[in-house]
Amino acid sequence: MAVSAAHASMLVSTERPDLILLDINLPDSSGTFALGRLRQLRPDVPIIMLTANTDDELARATFRRGAFDYISKPFNIDHLVQVVETALAS
Repeated sequence: MAVSAAHASMLVSTERPDLILLDINLPDSSGTFALGRLRQLRPDVPIIMLTANTDDELARATFRRGAFDYISKPFNIDHLVQVVETALAS
């Protein structure tokens, strides 16, 4: 588990995760910026964005940057599990 965008980039460059759950709000960067960096490092790994923000434009921006899905908080855990399962099967 990474605690910042920089930490996530370091982990993803040395390990190969099956999936990434990424928050929009990070202590050292925006999640959309981190998404772009992680997508460069691991273009084949699905990235699911999590956010308390329900802004439709922000959601579209994450999809343009390569997010697999965008889930608003608070979320239903069953829905998250379903999205994770779908992402891992893709």
